[in-house]
Amino acid sequence: MRSLRSGRSLASLLTGLAALGALTVAAPSAHAAAPLRDLADAKGKIIGTAVTGSKLTGTYGDLAGREFNSLTPATP
Repeated sequence: MRSLRSGRSLASLLTGLAALGALTVAAPSAHAAAPLRDLADAKGKIIGTAVTGSKLTGTYGDLAGREFNSLTPATP
């Protein structure tokens, strides 16, 4: 394994980290606002989850309804 003590290796490492950081910040904004169900519909796919009936209310139910286009009853 090469040592990071040389100036060139350290500069390459820092450049790589900066590029990775820029990609990480820019990439999520493309699909962050679209629910999974919309992305799946655009490709003609079904995306779903199994949900226990008692969990279909409140935040969990809202999330499942927004993100998935197929729900399967789960056994508790």
